[in-house]
Amino acid sequence: MSNPPSPEIAAPATQDPRAPAIRRDGHERLLSICAIAISAISLWVAFDTQQSNRQLVAEAAWPFVQVFASGGGEEPRVLSLNIGNAGIGPAKIKTLEVFWNGRAYRSAAELLKDCCGRQPPDAPDSALGTSSVAGTVLRAGDTVPVIRYALSPQNADIWNAFRTQRFKLSHRICFCSVLNECWLTKTQEIAGTQDLDPPRIASCPQPEVAYAE
Repeated sequence: MSNPPSPEIAAPATQDPRAPAIRRDGHERLLSICAIAISAISLWVAFDTQQSNRQLVAEAAWPFVQVFASGGGEEPRVLSLNIGNAGIGPAKIKTLEVFWNGRAYRSAAELLKDCCGRQPPDAPDSALGTSSVAGTVLRAGDTVPVIRYALSPQNADIWNAFRTQRFKLSHRICFCSVLNECWLTKTQEIAGTQDLDPPRIASCPQPEVAYAE
């Protein structure tokens, strides 16, 4: 009697010797990708934070300069042309231009002569006060009278003429923040709407005729 054939025993599967290295390389590649992604996110967050901080600093130093007329009704009766900083940061006043009938003036004396018939006096006129603002710093909330003209028995005609003509004046001003961000307003009338969004410029140009005092 013959013995039945022995069942064949399957040979054990052979493991690829490269498998651990492949898994290790894949793991390291994944870690590298994660590290790069985290670095990129950190860099973006840092950049965005820097931009936000810079914007906050700029807003905290933002100046806004306005020119306006006041006075005439109260006692003592004084007319004034004023420059004020309505912003929240100091304003460096670079240039100021004052116009009447399209002509730029260097001084209040020249302006009052043409607009109102005032003749240059031989002696200083105590009724007229002027301030030089170009090249000065105006703190937030401060106002400076550029022209201050008081009524007197000797200048009633000129004073009344200036009372009317001051609202026909126009001006243009260039000012900068302490961060050296600069703005140049358009030419606008004293009695008109103020330019609430003057364009930002790299630096203030020097006008042909700058108002001095």
